Amino acid sequence: MDLDGYERFNGDVNAWVDEETQALKAAGIPVVECADLVQEHASAIILPTEGYLPFLKATGQPVVFLYRGECDVAARIQSMIEDVCEEDEDPELMVRAFENQQALLVKRAKAACPNHFYAELTVLHQGGFVATGVVAQAYEDLLAALQGFCESAEDRRAEAKVAQLLRDEETLEALGDELMKDPAFASIRGKRKRCVYVADTYGLRVPRHPRGDLRRVDQTCDPMDANLVGLVERVSDRLELLK
Repeated sequence: MDLDGYERFNGDVNAWVDEETQALKAAGIPVVECADLVQEHASAIILPTEGYLPFLKATGQPVVFLYRGECDVAARIQSMIEDVCEEDEDPELMVRAFENQQALLVKRAKAACPNHFYAELTVLHQGGFVATGVVAQAYEDLLAALQGFCESAEDRRAEAKVAQLLRDEETLEALGDELMKDPAFASIRGKRKRCVYVADTYGLRVPRHPRGDLRRVDQTCDPMDANLVGLVERVSDRLELLK
C-alpha cells in the first residue's frame, strides 16, 4: 500500500489501532490481524478514518484485516547510515553524530514507535482493497532528518570528527579515574617513567591525538603522543593535590 495516502498520527499508532478496533467490534465487525498484506498490482481506495466505519456498515463487510508495520528505530538509523558510509568511515561514529545532532527527534521517534510505525485496516471489496491507516509523524520526521544527514557528506564527516573527539575525551577521562586508583602508577616517580608505564600497561586504550601531535614530558625525553602526555600530567597533578 502507498503509505503517502495515510493520515499522519502524533503518537504510537497502536493507540489508533486500539480505538478503531474497539469501534469495529462494537459495531459487530470482527478484526483479524494478519502477518502480511500482499497488495501488489491491485487497485486500492484509501478512506479517511472517520469515513471507514460508515463505509463498512453500508457495504456489509463481514471482516476487517489489520496489519501493523514493524519497526526498530535504532536499527533503522544504523541501516541507513551504514548504506552511505565510505570504507574508511566508522558507522558507529556516524550514528552517534546523528543521534547527538537530532537527540530530541530520535527520542520522540523511539517513544512514538516502540514496535510499529504504521497501521492499516483493509477489506476486500469488488476485487480491490479499501483501506484506512495512519503513519507515525515522528517516524516520518526521523526519516526526513536521516535522509538529509546522509545526503550531506561533508557535514557528516565533520560531525563524525566531533563525535570521535567526544568519545576520546570520555575515554581519557575514564582512564584518568582508573589511573588515580592505580597504586603502581602513583608509586612511580617522574612523569617520563609514568608515561612509559601507561604506554606499556594501558597500550591502545589511550586514544592517539587526532592530528598526531607529539609532546615532550620534559626537555630531555623523546616526544610522545600528546594525549598520552596530557593524561599523565593531569593525573599526576591530581595526585599532587591529594598529598
